[in-house]
Amino acid sequence: MTLTADDIKAKTDSLGFDLCGVAPMDAHPELGFLERWLAHGYAGEMAYMARTAARRVDVRQIFSSARSVVSLGTVYNTRQPYSTEDADPDNADIARYAWGADYHDVV
Repeated sequence: MTLTADDIKAKTDSLGFDLCGVAPMDAHPELGFLERWLAHGYAGEMAYMARTAARRVDVRQIFSSARSVVSLGTVYNTRQPYSTEDADPDNADIARYAWGADYHDVV
């Protein structure tokens, strides 16, 4: 059975994802920024980012027989006010994704 991009997008829509993209399993030059990002120390304490950098910039190193990549997205926006709208220095700033259900559980 062959699935089309439209089949996949319809299924992910029915599962509640806000975005779905299907791309060929090619090299994506825009991922070349990762090496510079790591060199600037932006990964902080996430050592696994450097350890797995080669696989992150070319997914073919992990799934050599795959023909397409499916990327999914969900909107984190909530009805909670933005942290930047609260001028009280005693209140914590909370990222948008942290207001809703844990995305690890949702996805």
